[in-house]
Amino acid sequence: MFARSILAAAAARRSMASVPMASPLVQSFASVRPPASSTVSPLLASAALAFRYPATAASASGPASSLLPVGARFMSKFGSEYQPSIIRRKRKWGFLARNKSRLGRKILARRVLKGRKWLSH
Repeated sequence: MFARSILAAAAARRSMASVPMASPLVQSFASVRPPASSTVSPLLASAALAFRYPATAASASGPASSLLPVGARFMSKFGSEYQPSIIRRKRKWGFLARNKSRLGRKILARRVLKGRKWLSH
């Protein structure tokens, strides 16, 4: 079982060795790759290269937007979740809305007993 995985790793290295390099920048980092005798897959080697040299690896593999932090890549709008409306707030949580139901009147009575200055919105 172990010997089979070693043979598979060696075959993967041979198949990746026959593929020409994509750019001269990648060729300059050929010395960073692990030696041929190790059992590290080419995928792990490229991940290690990207981890060691994030800016260089990103510029070699994609556009300049890949150099941005993850949160800056997506144009997200903040503040679109809560758009306050005074009318809607008073209709839902206001004094008249509390006074309509039995449970609402209990809430108002509790707040009076507690000494709240404002009973509701």
